[in-house]
Amino acid sequence: MEFNLGIRKIPFRNTYTYFIFPSKRNYTGTIKYVTEISKIAEKDSIIVTDSTIGNAIKAAQLVYGIRKDLLICSYLKKEDLKRFVYQDKPIYITSVERGYFPVWLNKYNLKYKIIPEGILYKVEVEKNEFL
Repeated sequence: MEFNLGIRKIPFRNTYTYFIFPSKRNYTGTIKYVTEISKIAEKDSIIVTDSTIGNAIKAAQLVYGIRKDLLICSYLKKEDLKRFVYQDKPIYITSVERGYFPVWLNKYNLKYKIIPEGILYKVEVEKNEFL
């Protein structure tokens, strides 16, 4: 039997055991998630995410040396987005779910595409959007 806990689902995280049993010994969901992201994200990518996922990736970068080339952030100013687009840096988001989708993307009034790539979503913005 499943109950709706009102909590979003994150790949490799069993919502029930994660919250009901606070001890995290033998919990491998986080490292599986980060490993999967590291397989998908292109070199020198930008990953825009919330702190739950962002902190897990940053910890894996520091502790295990996983994908230190990835820049993890929770927000992109328009000028930073423009710089990354012109540098051809791949930009990913980790969720399209309401409440976790980066609303700043819509605020900038740019035409963009969201392309699912495994558990990530690639954001493509045309360079001419900044002219």
